[in-house]
Amino acid sequence: MFKGILAIIASFLLIKYREQIVGTTGKFAWAEKYLGLGGTYRFMVILGVFFFFWGVAYITGTTDVFLGPLRYVLFPGGTGQGGGDEWNF
Repeated sequence: MFKGILAIIASFLLIKYREQIVGTTGKFAWAEKYLGLGGTYRFMVILGVFFFFWGVAYITGTTDVFLGPLRYVLFPGGTGQGGGDEWNF
């Protein structure tokens, strides 16, 4: 539960302070190329939204439902590493 709350807090901080974070890390060339002008800032927002939903799913115990479709994208032709039904983060 602590990881979920931490992810939700981190998601808000990531979205709120994205300008300072990008100022520290620099712009990502691949994000600017594929997400267009300001792509690094868009990526930070997308990452923040993902962390928020992952945190809520972790708290409610539904990470397997939330991340289940990604299993088939990341590991085509299989059920994932080890074939387990849960993702242990």
